[in-house]
Amino acid sequence: IPRIDYTSGQGALLLEPQRTNLITYSEDFSNASWIKTNTTVLTNQIISPDGSQNADKITINSDALSGVRVFTQINAQKYNFSCYIKKGTASNVILYIIQQGVSEYKIDVDLDTGTLGAIPSGITDAKIHLIGNGWYRVSCSRNFTTSASNHGVGVVAENNNGNDFYVFGAQLEEDYATSYIPTSGSTVTRSADVANNSGNAD
Repeated sequence: IPRIDYTSGQGALLLEPQRTNLITYSEDFSNASWIKTNTTVLTNQIISPDGSQNADKITINSDALSGVRVFTQINAQKYNFSCYIKKGTASNVILYIIQQGVSEYKIDVDLDTGTLGAIPSGITDAKIHLIGNGWYRVSCSRNFTTSASNHGVGVVAENNNGNDFYVFGAQLEEDYATSYIPTSGSTVTRSADVANNSGNAD
């Protein structure tokens, strides 16, 4: 079934390269692979962007850095992290990237206005898109300069004790953000799209 991309305002055939989602539990933030800091996770609380009741609620239990993070093997190259986020009682959350031994990067996400705060040096391609029903897909890229098994990404908050927000569909992939690849226990690779008899490669 052809997918149509309306990003430019006009419909265009969406053809994507092969990609792998490196996050092994993209929808279950209660799984042990996700580190919870000052946080309570309740699963399957509201309708997610895929139309099922499988989005998780993140309740913040401290004004300190709180939320969910995952650490994995990342090589010295460019990666993109994206996640679907919806406002609960928390109006502001943080898209979080950490390169161990180098720095941590925080991008403020305003869930009332659908805007991003200042973009830290070292972060590129920071974007936020309203996709409907209060859900935003937020993404950013980091060109990692070292390879390690404990670089991390996540969604966190500060100064929000007692508040909550909703998350779904976390994705960590090479280069830039592509359409969502769900996972449930292992990484998943989507094959490249092919349009036969469509002319040249362009």
